[in-house]
Amino acid sequence: MVRWSMLLMLVAVFAAHGVAQDRLPPPLGGSPQIMVARAVEKDGGVVVTFSSPQFKYKTEMVEVEKEGKKVAMPRTAVEFVQWNDIDVQVDGKAVRAFGVDGKAIEPNALPKRLGKAAQVAVVLHHPADEPKLDPYYLSVLRKDLVVFTGPATKFVPPPPKK
Repeated sequence: MVRWSMLLMLVAVFAAHGVAQDRLPPPLGGSPQIMVARAVEKDGGVVVTFSSPQFKYKTEMVEVEKEGKKVAMPRTAVEFVQWNDIDVQVDGKAVRAFGVDGKAIEPNALPKRLGKAAQVAVVLHHPADEPKLDPYYLSVLRKDLVVFTGPATKFVPPPPKK
């Protein structure tokens, strides 16, 4: 009986190990934000205008059928409000650009690559931390996408105009 228990435990351990091998390593941090960006040369440097959509969440009541009766239930709806634009100096030090392959993109190449507005991924981090390009998220991005890393404080949109 003990032998069968040991054999069963051994099979269970190997089966669990095999299933765990199918998973990617977990993400190191938060997911990148998808924004629209356009780069221009300005005052001897490269400035990228990042635009991020601003949404408003509201709760609305909808009728659903439950157990043959119509019941009103709350649903959260998302509504686009406006674009938030911010200009960021990309210097290759505090704010850097990369390809999805992890290779650095020099700031002076950005105006050509982002001369027209295009979607980009932005990985924000704390100013004291070293930015990390997380393979967990990068593996699902288009190969031609530009990825930016920088301190979150550089990407704070200006206060709304009154």
